[in-house]
Amino acid sequence: MSVEKEKKSAKAEQKTEQNEEQLIDPELLEILACPKCKGDIFLDKKRKGLVCNNCRLLYKIEDGIPIMLIDEAIQI
Repeated sequence: MSVEKEKKSAKAEQKTEQNEEQLIDPELLEILACPKCKGDIFLDKKRKGLVCNNCRLLYKIEDGIPIMLIDEAIQI
């Protein structure tokens, strides 16, 4: 493998790792609210989703996109 290909591969791998750690764009997280109660939500990295403590609901994040549908939320 050439040096250029190795560098590109390493950069792509680093971006993938950052995206997995981040789960969701921090700017998006700041403006989101629970669709049920309109209250605050927070990121739960272990459960890979957004949690509303008021409603006790978990909204999963899939491919960086939060699934903010009440019917799809998981009761916690």
